Amino acid sequence: FFFLSSTMEAEVTAVLNDSQRDERERLAKVKELLVDQNSQLLDNFFEETISTFQNGSVEVRRDLITFIEAVCKKDPFLITRAVRTLLSFLQCAALPAVVKRCLQGIGNMFSSSLAAVAAGHTYKPQEIWAAANRLKDAALELQARNEGVKLAQVKLKEHLTRVLSLRMRRSEPLKPGVEEVSLNLVPYGNALLDLEILRAEGRHVCKDLLDALKDKTTSAAVLIALVGALANIARFRPSFMGKVLTSLLALLESPMTHLAPSRKASVRHALRMNLTMLLKNEASAEFHAQLIPALQDLEVDTDLLMQYDKRDEISNRSQQLKNEQEQEFEIELAAAADKDSTVMSAAKRARPDTALLDKAVLAALSKEYVIEIVLDGLKNLPRTVEEFVGGIEKHDAD
Repeated sequence: FFFLSSTMEAEVTAVLNDSQRDERERLAKVKELLVDQNSQLLDNFFEETISTFQNGSVEVRRDLITFIEAVCKKDPFLITRAVRTLLSFLQCAALPAVVKRCLQGIGNMFSSSLAAVAAGHTYKPQEIWAAANRLKDAALELQARNEGVKLAQVKLKEHLTRVLSLRMRRSEPLKPGVEEVSLNLVPYGNALLDLEILRAEGRHVCKDLLDALKDKTTSAAVLIALVGALANIARFRPSFMGKVLTSLLALLESPMTHLAPSRKASVRHALRMNLTMLLKNEASAEFHAQLIPALQDLEVDTDLLMQYDKRDEISNRSQQLKNEQEQEFEIELAAAADKDSTVMSAAKRARPDTALLDKAVLAALSKEYVIEIVLDGLKNLPRTVEEFVGGIEKHDAD
């Protein structure tokens, strides 16, 4: 094993130093040697690989991000040693293709770090989680001017919202072979990952997307990306369905005067397509009263609308629930009245030494009946000491 490692070390060193060879080919070979064949050598060559290729062409830098992403899946702790490089790539405003790939990579590394920390089988989980959050925060705070970078940020926020939320029973199924990281992986009581804090962060990221829909400066391309991202969130995280549908329907009704007619038509087409997909999701059923009229205005096929229309079912279910609640309420009222009457009769028939103010009796009585009992008791109190003593003697004789 030692001989094999030494041989491979020499091969990696030779590839890194071969300046006559195409950079992308060299980096691909290093990835093959270190990630696919012998990950034990990653620790030795990670920084050297980064320093060798981080100033390369746009394509080389994008490949380097792919390399870092693959490495961090193999050894989650190495994300702590990639932070500086990735943060520098985020600031490459003149190279938007690098920034876009970096945003995508940071999202993937954040989810893989979460999975590793949640599993609890990794080295220095606090440092891994801190590094992942530092990168995630920097990506979210990035003030993008390039349209392509803005679109990449939308996709990142969709990804983070889904990672920082729970997959539910009504979530749409994933495609075969597709795996998804979510808060379902986090065990309750994890010392490092607080579920409630993480869920709140996921809701905050989704709110950023919802707020962007209302921004009058948002371009048509970004609006279309937002509509698609929010629809995906609602499909795979149904707990967001209500907020997403409300916002998308509000966008549909808005004049969008800042957009040219052709751009506005493109946004409406995106809304038509994504709202139709949401119609088919069972979690949208309770919103069909608002959704289906909107789709009718968008001229969605009537047969399709009838096929998924749950308005009558929801209305009948609501009426049935209302009737059941009313019946339960009437039964409870009758039971309470009967209970009060029964307890009152028992109290009035009780022997003189019966504890009328017993806690169990008081708990069963309404306030009005308690007052009545007290007043009746006051009426029957002996008016003199002689009557009081006579009553005691009569009770003892009985």
